[in-house]
Amino acid sequence: MKVIGKGFRWILLQIVLLTITSLLYANLAVGVMWFIFLAVGLLFIQLCFRSHTTTSRDIFSFVSLIYFIYTVVTDLVYVQNPHTDYFFALDSLMLFNEMDEIVRSDSPLSAVYFYFRAFPGFGLISWGIAKFAYYMGENAVIVQKLHVTLIAALIPVVLYNIAIKFFSRTRAIAIALSFAFLTHLFTYSALLLRDLHIMFIYILGFYILLSKWKLRNIGILILLLFIVWQFRVQNGIFFIVFLLAYIYIPFYKSKSIIINSFFAIILGGIMLMLVGSSSMLQLDSDVGDKLSGYEEYHDNKLNKGEGAAQTIVSLPGYIRPVIFIVISQLAPFPFYNATYVGTLLTDQYLLFPLAIAILFWIIVLTFLIYGLFKSRLRKLVISHLNLSFFIAILFIIVGAMSSPEYRRLLPAYPIVFLASSFVYYSMRKTQRKYLLRVFFVIYGGLVLISVLM
Repeated sequence: MKVIGKGFRWILLQIVLLTITSLLYANLAVGVMWFIFLAVGLLFIQLCFRSHTTTSRDIFSFVSLIYFIYTVVTDLVYVQNPHTDYFFALDSLMLFNEMDEIVRSDSPLSAVYFYFRAFPGFGLISWGIAKFAYYMGENAVIVQKLHVTLIAALIPVVLYNIAIKFFSRTRAIAIALSFAFLTHLFTYSALLLRDLHIMFIYILGFYILLSKWKLRNIGILILLLFIVWQFRVQNGIFFIVFLLAYIYIPFYKSKSIIINSFFAIILGGIMLMLVGSSSMLQLDSDVGDKLSGYEEYHDNKLNKGEGAAQTIVSLPGYIRPVIFIVISQLAPFPFYNATYVGTLLTDQYLLFPLAIAILFWIIVLTFLIYGLFKSRLRKLVISHLNLSFFIAILFIIVGAMSSPEYRRLLPAYPIVFLASSFVYYSMRKTQRKYLLRVFFVIYGGLVLISVLM
């Protein structure tokens, strides 16, 4: 990969760009905050991935550069007034307005805990950035977004360090960069949302599960559990599965009925907490704060929809979850509808990476499903990813059953992508080409039918 091995050049280019961006916004906070975030990202890599520091740093430097440019461009194009305009995500507008109001009114920290009590972790980060931004310049939306951009750029780095355990360096880099630029992660790197915080914590959990077993990692998983709980309670509850799975790893091949039954009962209890309790699944709205109101818009679209949406809502309860799972992985259809923002009733054409991601993700699933039907490939995936693969699939099933919105399923996507990569690289080129031809014929045919109807 020609882009790898030039990490220092990418960092220098970013310094030039952040200087220009600060002047463009007339806001010193933009450049200073991004410089700090870059330093934090590089320090994180140095501390956590010492075996592959150089390549990890190069991936981070290149990905963060592209993400930074995309974030700045979309902000300049679509956000003229930060209190009324937004790029794609209505939630980001609300989150910024709430925090900006708190900081401008010089409210105490207790106000942050009150208004962001459904996800205090995000609130504290946003508050800290806003306070610092006002000292340096202005608390602009772009300043708030940059910490999400940082987190987004670190996710492919962690994925690389997982992939390198199973693939050659070249293939591991290809996997990391493909995930960075061809999946939903690209678009979400420019959005002020908490989904990528959760995704980052989850991929760290997967990294630990797929690493050598160490007792201290139990403590790290407990810490990650506490952190993710501060961003979305449901994800915190599910993360208990990571902790249990890690404790279970030494007994993974055990034939003890008592041990296996014990873990099965606990796992079943967690699933009941997530699936059986609608009040728990909707905790964000139950606390009664207005911060969740915009997020609920996405979940209510089906209930207020017409035609196909209304048909789905009217389906029997035992069928609807299955349809939700399918919708969460295929929608929007056709893929180019991803540029349309329903809350604005208009297209935002810089959402083209999301349209690409929708199509690419269906291809990823096509290869994975093909592999799962082949005994050799299925065993290859399961033997390498073990419990992590089952946890990822379980997360998608549980998450999609409660909401068909794909952004809540993003934490599982790195492992699903890795599983599909095992299948892809285990197939002959002729098999890959044939499968791709079949896919495009079927998908293209369905798109044509939808256009003609």
